[in-house]
Amino acid sequence: MSKINVQNKIKSNFNYLEQLIKYADNHNIKVILVSTPTTNLYKNYVTSTAQYFNLVRNTRKLKNKYKNVIWLNYLENNEDFELSDFKDSDHLSAKGADKLSEKINNYLKK
Repeated sequence: MSKINVQNKIKSNFNYLEQLIKYADNHNIKVILVSTPTTNLYKNYVTSTAQYFNLVRNTRKLKNKYKNVIWLNYLENNEDFELSDFKDSDHLSAKGADKLSEKINNYLKK
């Protein structure tokens, strides 16, 4: 896929996500966006890429524009996760997935 096609796909996906958020906002529904944790090695790599900067910019834009958007960014806030919580550098193991699910569940209970 060419760079232009990728950029068009990202823009299209962003617009679709924004439409879903608008619908949810009109119906008093909160939208929770979750960035899953990774190992520090992968985190250090991915957070220096243009793709990640675009993700952060777009997510913050949505969060600032719509009060019903919550962003749980465990990619940048991964300090509660240990190496044993990962299957590989950017995927959680079953233990790690349980830990993330518990963290999200605790957030929802607030």
